[in-house]
Amino acid sequence: MKEVKIGSKYVGDGHPCYIVAEIGNNHNGQLEIAKKLIEAAEECGVDAVKFQKRDISCLMTEELRNRPYQKYDSFGPTYGEHRKKLELSKGDWQRLFNFAKKLGIDFYATPFDFKSVDFLDELGTPCFKIASFDVTNLPLIDYICKKSKPVILSTGMCTW
Repeated sequence: MKEVKIGSKYVGDGHPCYIVAEIGNNHNGQLEIAKKLIEAAEECGVDAVKFQKRDISCLMTEELRNRPYQKYDSFGPTYGEHRKKLELSKGDWQRLFNFAKKLGIDFYATPFDFKSVDFLDELGTPCFKIASFDVTNLPLIDYICKKSKPVILSTGMCTW
C-alpha cells in the first residue's frame, strides 16, 4: 500500500493502524453532544473523528423537503425541517474542527454533495471519505479528487 499522510500521521505499510471514530450525525445537530463524542473518542485513543456533511438543498427536491415527517424521533414536522435540525452550523463545524485539533486528533467528514466538499476543504479537513453508496457517483468523486487531498473510499455492500 502506498504511504499516505492524513493530518500529522502516516498511513500505510510499516505504520500503526489509523483508528477513526465514526460520529456521523449522532450529535443530533447539537454542538455539546458533538464535543462529548469527540472527547470520548479521544479518551479511547483514536487518531481521528469522522462526521457527515450534507446540504439538504442540494440533495433533496423541494417536494421531499416539504413532505410530512411524523415519527417518534422527528425533529420537525417535515422531512426537510427534520434533516435541517440534524445539521451543525458553520460556526459549530469550525469550533469542532478546532476542538479536535486541540485534543490532538484529526477531524474530517464524508461530504454528500459539491457544496459540502467545498465547505470541508475550506475548513481545512486533512482528507475526504466517500460513502459506499457514492462509489458510483463519479462526478462527486472527481470533484473530491480535484481537491488534492487523501481520499478514503468506503466499499461496503458494493459489487463489481
